[in-house]
Amino acid sequence: MPEVRAERYIPAPPERVYRLAKDLEGLKPYLKEVESLEVVAREGARTRSRWVAVAMGKKVRWLEEEEWDDENLRNRFFSPEGDFDRYEGTWVFLPEGEGTRVVLTLTYELTIPIFGGLLQKLGAEAHAGERGKPPQGTGGAGPGRFLLNREGLCSRMDLSRPKTL
Repeated sequence: MPEVRAERYIPAPPERVYRLAKDLEGLKPYLKEVESLEVVAREGARTRSRWVAVAMGKKVRWLEEEEWDDENLRNRFFSPEGDFDRYEGTWVFLPEGEGTRVVLTLTYELTIPIFGGLLQKLGAEAHAGERGKPPQGTGGAGPGRFLLNREGLCSRMDLSRPKTL
């Protein structure tokens, strides 16, 4: 499962950087892949927001819950529902010199349906060709799925019908 860790130095005090990060809707102009971002609830230190972004030409939707720790300048986020199979991480805002070291950690898993019937048929034909048998049709094969990792590459293929490969 893909894991991302990114760090960036920002020449501003940690409290200010943290406060700006908490303004989720204010971040939208800086997130080019995000089509929409709507805060739907704020309850104490928790925020719920709906996101729509584009990954490999496909729209990805999810609900995100943020837990803000103002005292320690930390944020924990996760997605309880949406297109991600797993989506969770943290933001940490650390003092460094005259500025802030922002550290993001993210673990995610995303499966996107693709042309499963076509893949099933190609797999059946390849497998049958190896055994010297005529190719079999797909017979209404379920969708193929691939796992999008942080480089945007296919790292796992899983057909929803019994495997013929």
